Amino acid sequence: MSKRRFQFESEGKVEYIITVKENEDNKTYTLSYSDASHWSSHVRGQKILKLVDNGNGIKMQCMDYHHDETLEGFAFEYDTFNEIQILFNFIKDYDANMMEDYKIKETLKFP
Repeated sequence: MSKRRFQFESEGKVEYIITVKENEDNKTYTLSYSDASHWSSHVRGQKILKLVDNGNGIKMQCMDYHHDETLEGFAFEYDTFNEIQILFNFIKDYDANMMEDYKIKETLKFP
């Protein structure tokens, strides 16, 4: 199994962390809040979203960081996931106030 970690930075602060875990059966992407002090203490380091690509589609899970459990799960075919990504990318480009631009860099630090 391979595991990689990426951090999203804005204005010199680490905002989010994405971990990518790959094995023979699937690839898992997990988005978490960083441990930075600008986040409220109850969300620091907590999981937000998880996407699992099992080779037959993608399942998205929204996490409840208060209880470390899955709130909702959604399964998508690849074409539907691509269409969602197109919409998200459009919204990001269309509404500059919707989302900040982040610098992404891989880190070697794992908790």
